[in-house]
Amino acid sequence: KDKEATGSALKDAIKGVRSELEGGGARTVGEFLYQRMVRGEPVRARYRETRAQHDEGKTRIIKSYDLYIDRAMVEAEFDALWASQKRFNVQQYTDKAYTDIKDTLLFQRPLKPVKPGRCTLLPDLRAIALTSKVKNVPNLMGMQRLHRFEKKVCLVKRGIGSGAVSKMRLLSDS
Repeated sequence: KDKEATGSALKDAIKGVRSELEGGGARTVGEFLYQRMVRGEPVRARYRETRAQHDEGKTRIIKSYDLYIDRAMVEAEFDALWASQKRFNVQQYTDKAYTDIKDTLLFQRPLKPVKPGRCTLLPDLRAIALTSKVKNVPNLMGMQRLHRFEKKVCLVKRGIGSGAVSKMRLLSDS
C-alpha cells in the first residue's frame, strides 16, 4: 500500500511537470528547469510527506514530489538539443554519433530474471523456472491440450453433448 502511494505520487509529479511544460512557455525540460531556478523555485526532485487531519480526527500522510522528470522527457530534450545543434555542425552531428550518445544517455539495462517462488501444489519444493534453458521439463501446454482432447473424446464416446457438434469441435481443436 505504501509503495502504491509513492508510485502515484511519482506519477502525479510527472503529470504536473508535463502539464506545466505544455501550458508554460518552455520548449524543453531544461528551459522549464531554468525558468524555475530564476523564479527561486526548487529544481530537484524532493520527496515530501505532509500530515493532514481527516474530518474524523485521523491523521493521514500525503506523499508528494515537488517535481519529477521521466525518461521520455529527457529523450525529448536530447532530441531537441541535437536537432538545434546539428544546424551548426553537420559533420560532427552524424547519425552514428546520435545513436551512440543517445544509447549512452538513455540505456536501461535489462532486468534480472525473477527467481520462482514456492510450488503452489507442493509448498516444500521450489517451483521450476520454465525457460528455454531448462531441459527435461515436460511441455505443460502440450499436456493441457492432450488432457482437453482426451476429455472431449471421452465425452463424445459417452454421448454427452450434441453428437455432431461435439465431433466437429473435437476435430477442429486437434
